[in-house]
Order: sequence, then structure tokens, then C-alpha cells
Amino acid sequence: MEVLFPLVGFLAVLAVVLLVRKSHESRTRAALGALAVQHGLHVTDDTGFLGFDVRAYGTLDGLEITAQPVRRRSGRRRHWFTRVSARFGRPVRARVDVRPRGLASYFASFAAAEVPFGGDFSLNSVVLSDDTALARAWLTDDVRAAFASFPKDAILRLEKNEVALEWRGHGTEDGLLSRALDVVVVAGKAARDAN
Repeated sequence: MEVLFPLVGFLAVLAVVLLVRKSHESRTRAALGALAVQHGLHVTDDTGFLGFDVRAYGTLDGLEITAQPVRRRSGRRRHWFTRVSARFGRPVRARVDVRPRGLASYFASFAAAEVPFGGDFSLNSVVLSDDTALARAWLTDDVRAAFASFPKDAILRLEKNEVALEWRGHGTEDGLLSRALDVVVVAGKAARDAN
């Protein structure tokens, strides 16, 4: 009897964790499905008992689009991020990161040089790259405005032949994935033109 109560408690906690996880997965699946319907994309769902692999993909304006939840490791913890990306033709010669100004951007600036843009954009965001000319050619007024209007603290990255917007958490809020897709399409077209 003494062993039964901890066992029942453990099983109850496990059941709650699994129910929360399934609820989270179904909300993410629904959000990606709505994005796919709205923009004419496809959805793959390879979800098993232990794994969760769902993504929306397709082509918009000549860019290969992918939207998916990803897990990132931070120390001993893992966190869910939402990643919306666009692939284009030829790879660029350097990496460019655009991120909100803060403590994380301060430490990231040790890895690459900051590219100043001035105005409100530089007050709120930091651009890091070793190739100043590429960063200036890619970050047109439209790309900067699209990134600044995105409601989450996200990182916009141009690397190789891909532009990706990534933020912590699931993109299940109404319209958030569509807004992220708008940012990525604008940034992807600008990257294709700058290259």
C-alpha cells in the first residue's frame, strides 16, 4: 500500500504531462494547417509516440518556404522554437544576423561586427555580420520595416542560401505564422536580389 500511492501519483503526473503535450501538438498542427490553407502550402505530419515532426512547406514567389517547430538545447534544458525559413538560389558569402537589442545581442556581438543603420531600427535591433556590404544590400527599408513590425523577439538570419526567422515558443497565436511568413518572403526576395 505504501508503494501504491507514489506509483499512482507518478502515473497521474505522467498522464497530465502527456495530455498537455498532445494539446500543444494539436494546436501547433492546427496553426500550421491554417497557414498552409491560407498560403497554398503543404503539410507533413510524421508524429509518433515519442516524436513530433510537423511542418508546412511549399513555394511562394520563387522561394522554398518551410515553417516548423524545432527544439533547441540551452545548457541542460530544451526549449521549443518556431522557425520559418525561405531558400533561394545562390548562396551568399557571409552570415548576417538581425536580433533585438539586449544582453544576448551584446554577447553575440563578440562573434561578429555590428553594422550600424541609425534611426529607430538601430535603437531596437542589432545587425551582426562580418560583411558590411552584404548586410546593407540585404537589409532594405522593406526588410527592416517587416522585422521591426514582427511582434515577437525573433532572430532573422541570412546564411548560405536561406533566410530564417526564429523565435522561442510555438507560433500558435492567431496570425503570427502569417506575419512571420511575410517577413521571411520580403527578406528572401531581398537576399535573392542582393546576391
